[in-house]
Amino acid sequence: EFQTAHQRFRSLARRREAANRLGSTFWFQLPRSTATSARGADVTGTSVSGVSTLILQDIGGTAAFSRPVDVATLIVPATVNGVSLTGATGTVTNPITFANPGPLTLGTAGGTLTFGSDLTASTPASIVVNGPIAAGGAIELTAANSLSQLGSLTTTRGAVALAAGAGGITMASGTTTSTSPGPGSIHYTASGPITLASLVCGGDVVVETTAGSIVALPGQTNVTAGGALSLAAFGGSVGTAAEPVSVAIDGNATMNATGMQDGVSRSPRPGPSALSYRRSRPRWWARFSGTAST
Repeated sequence: EFQTAHQRFRSLARRREAANRLGSTFWFQLPRSTATSARGADVTGTSVSGVSTLILQDIGGTAAFSRPVDVATLIVPATVNGVSLTGATGTVTNPITFANPGPLTLGTAGGTLTFGSDLTASTPASIVVNGPIAAGGAIELTAANSLSQLGSLTTTRGAVALAAGAGGITMASGTTTSTSPGPGSIHYTASGPITLASLVCGGDVVVETTAGSIVALPGQTNVTAGGALSLAAFGGSVGTAAEPVSVAIDGNATMNATGMQDGVSRSPRPGPSALSYRRSRPRWWARFSGTAST
């Protein structure tokens, strides 16, 4: 069932039987004799189930699973370059950290990839959330270059933190990142542009880019928060007059940008909240509260 450019692995069923006899740990690994010559090789499989622990190791290309992976523990060390889990469903019960330095692709349209606890990735060159993901804990995804969110991210028991490099963060139309009804916060940060669809949380929301603009997808409330909101675009703009960032928040909001300042439309919500504008060069402030501005 598994194949590289240099060899065929034994069938997954036979390897799984052996794994069960050895305490339900399944090593998905290139043999040492081929490790050097197979550094650029891909390893592909279909599904994994009936295994307690799945370990991906010494794979120089991408370890790709096109069907559900259902395991209690998934271990992805830095000896794996790329990882792709694109089954329509799949569950990883325990906390998972993707330590691979290459691309990471998770999920597929039309299904939900479920993580029972924390989901963490801090080293991939790029990340694609290819479909809906539900986590039982915190979600922390960091990409060295770009992060594309084509599916929704949901957790009710933790915060969501997404970070990217110059490629920025791009949410597709119709996607949502939500920690509601939990109190978790949402933090999006990048050194490139950030495109927002919908962020929903019971806590605070922070969206900041150090070298780009914050762009709002129209036709939806882009930020709904039970706490405070901070929008910062150093070197760019926050929304535009034609397509403002639409927000509905209970707490105060601040906006800091070097570009235009009128790119936020606020829906009225209960409470004495206010919206503050701050321009980086030159610095100036304006404060108002009340109903939405257009």
